[in-house]
Amino acid sequence: RDQPRSRGLGDVYKRQGNNRRRAHLIMVSAGRFEMAADLARDVIKSNPADPLAIYTLYVEAMRAGRFDEALELPERVPTSGVNGIVVPLLKAWALAGLEQTDTALLMLEKLAGSNGLAPIAGLHQGLIAHIGGDTGRAEQAFRLALEKSNGRPSLQLVDSFARFLVEQGQNAEAAELVNQFTIQNPDTLLIDPVKRVVAGDVEPVKTIGDVQQGAAEVFRNISGLLNRERLRTESMIFVRMSLGLESNNPTALYSLGQLLEARSRADLAIDVYRQIATDTPYHWYARLSIADALNGQEK
Repeated sequence: RDQPRSRGLGDVYKRQGNNRRRAHLIMVSAGRFEMAADLARDVIKSNPADPLAIYTLYVEAMRAGRFDEALELPERVPTSGVNGIVVPLLKAWALAGLEQTDTALLMLEKLAGSNGLAPIAGLHQGLIAHIGGDTGRAEQAFRLALEKSNGRPSLQLVDSFARFLVEQGQNAEAAELVNQFTIQNPDTLLIDPVKRVVAGDVEPVKTIGDVQQGAAEVFRNISGLLNRERLRTESMIFVRMSLGLESNNPTALYSLGQLLEARSRADLAIDVYRQIATDTPYHWYARLSIADALNGQEK
């Protein structure tokens, strides 16, 4: 008889590589970043261009302030699909960490010239320029992002630009921007913090105040895009990347809770909702979600 064909070493390595990749994704989805980073290093030994492994190591490098390493890592990622958006945004924030503001802004010029991506790119250009102390470029970028939003700007854009305008003494324009958003979104409480800034009740502290928070915002933006396409597993991975850089961000925590509920993991969602600080409007939405989840469990 013919003897059974033995598996070649290539087959064994491929199987081991797939197992490592699966384990890496599980650790990222669970928010266990130290272990995920160790597994990511193993993954890129067999697949040097694996995007999610590279993004995990990018998070680790940014957290540690190793901005040179963070800038180099995304170079390996093929810029197809969503990576064509992610890579330049992550590189721009690494450049911002290196205090290369002009180069960071140039990195996003192509995206800013695209109708569909201009609002995201312009937002990040504005944030980078603001952190880098270039208020002229920041205002120009924020205005372009607002213009390209077709009358429906994102909450983050309105919040960031309104705070910037108050900081620059342009309170009337800031008030009009916030008022217009409120008219379009009458039921949301999430605009309330910047309303207090415009009213002069609190100082216009930046919501994105450093490069780690900026990179976290990239992952939150991409998670939102993926969630709108109903790619919930991918969306969860990106929101976990965001939390790897900013563990207490209420937007990311609330989004993670919603994604866990969509996967019928109300128990885990409740734990996440309870991590949201009480001094944010998300806390009220989290309490409503907890009550709804407990009701679903007949508690």
